[in-house]
Amino acid sequence: MLRKVVLCVLLLGLSFTYSFAQKKSKEDAVFTFPFHMDSRLLVFEGEMNGKPAKFAFDTGATLGLAGDTFVENGRIKVKNRNMTIRDSNNETKRVRTGTTKQMKFGDMKVSNPKALITNMPFLNCQDYYLLGSNVIKLVNWKIDFDKMEISVSMKPFPVEPEFAKVKVFYENNRPFTVLKFGGMKLSKVLIDTGYTRILDIDNSSDLMKEFIAKKEEQDRTNKNISLSVGAISESLDETTQIIVDSLDVAGMKIMDVPTDFFPTKSTKLGIGFFKYVSHTTIINNSESTYYLDLREEPDFKDPFLLNLQYDEGKILVSGKSLEDHPLYSQIELGDQVISINGNPTSSFTSECEFVTWYYSYDQDEMTIQTKDGEPITFTSTTLK
Repeated sequence: MLRKVVLCVLLLGLSFTYSFAQKKSKEDAVFTFPFHMDSRLLVFEGEMNGKPAKFAFDTGATLGLAGDTFVENGRIKVKNRNMTIRDSNNETKRVRTGTTKQMKFGDMKVSNPKALITNMPFLNCQDYYLLGSNVIKLVNWKIDFDKMEISVSMKPFPVEPEFAKVKVFYENNRPFTVLKFGGMKLSKVLIDTGYTRILDIDNSSDLMKEFIAKKEEQDRTNKNISLSVGAISESLDETTQIIVDSLDVAGMKIMDVPTDFFPTKSTKLGIGFFKYVSHTTIINNSESTYYLDLREEPDFKDPFLLNLQYDEGKILVSGKSLEDHPLYSQIELGDQVISINGNPTSSFTSECEFVTWYYSYDQDEMTIQTKDGEPITFTSTTLK
């Protein structure tokens, strides 16, 4: 349903320090705990200053991000310094900063990690703390998508010879890698687990324009417009979605990868890529390497191209397919939705009530009725 959530946060003039509170006797310890992806991001539970916290795992964010409730209940202490951030939609804003005396997940403890404080409905309504790369990069991680368990360790996790070995490099603590497809090399691809989709590619270069033009001639492009939710802004992106026949990841070929092409400052792999292509993803930050236990055949889901958003008490259409489609031709951006699956949208009494429901919606179809139309049932779209 929702095309994408991008929670990447960039910092201007960033400097920070922190320390790891781990005893040597625990250096070999591995702590394992469950995670869920009910709201499309990878979320697990822990503590901040001894109080419960839900962490959303985001390698694309330089620092952590939290709303005012984390300040109000003592999980974060505000510092007398503001900082300018740039989000995934290239918007900038001055925000407050703060620190947590002690953060804990499993029995792993982090002292004094810095965070940004700004109210983003997606995070606030679900009481999520965006765990950024300033903490993630300190340790090593093992994400088991089959068991829905995540493990953390000071030492690198062991790997098997057949695992795909993806070397990464870091800028502002954020991991980047190299990908290849169609005879082209992408030399700076952000690994962004705060992005819920699969692969975004900037379409501004001549090579990319030629690639897209060839696919258009073959009638293998899919046009749509969708809402992109950043840390401090929202934007509508007109996107060309193409199934890339073969994506080279560390010498391994991943076939038929749904890929979004549009003007973006950051070509990136999202959490959807790792979920669909691997049983397990190992992030050995101490070796600057990701390892993927690849599935025999990735099972990429068809996209749901209908987008909705809450706006001043109304539910509006905010994304749709731009192809010649008998259903999508009946709706326009900005149309007011008066019922969803037979239930009146007036039953949503607040933005948080809608956001919590919307981001956890996992059905294969949705029936909406706009103010001036009849009920229409939308399903996932099979890409050309």
